[in-house]
Amino acid sequence: RFMTGVATGITTQIAIQSIMNIAVNTNTIPVTGVSLPLISYGGSSLLFLMASVGLLLNISRYKKE
Repeated sequence: RFMTGVATGITTQIAIQSIMNIAVNTNTIPVTGVSLPLISYGGSSLLFLMASVGLLLNISRYKKE
């Protein structure tokens, strides 16, 4: 149950970051400085995003149905 919550939170964070970046690029909302996940250049953002994706892959590998 805990891992399901962690996976949901990580997925939601990545989705919101993507939606915000797309909204900035279409001039729907003002510029916020949020980078596009896995594509935009950035050191610490990319590092933590890759760690989050690795955690998601680990959760999906050992998830019991």
